[in-house]
Amino acid sequence: MGREDDFFRLGGDSINVLKLAEILEESAVTPELILRGRTPEKIAGLLAETEEDVIPKYTGKRKEFPLTDSQMGVYLECINEPEGTMYNIPMCCELPGTLDKDRFIQAVQKAVAAHPS
Repeated sequence: MGREDDFFRLGGDSINVLKLAEILEESAVTPELILRGRTPEKIAGLLAETEEDVIPKYTGKRKEFPLTDSQMGVYLECINEPEGTMYNIPMCCELPGTLDKDRFIQAVQKAVAAHPS
């Protein structure tokens, strides 16, 4: 592949963009740069323009993560309609008759305590 060869004209597609970005994950090359630049020469130019704006990759342990747009939509819907059931997924399970009820209750309580709302 030459520096002026178009990634997509050589058979590249969106899946290959993601694969390439994963291979280059230690660099600042992102899928967006590949999609916008299309050729190694143009990608390098875009990379040079954006190098000043690159935020260092956070490697520490996070306590909080930003919401995605989809998650924010679900959150806002739940705030606006607290009694709504749009995002509830009802299900029914049949438990065996030999189930130890007390141990089951303790297990559910422990699971709920480990995931505070």
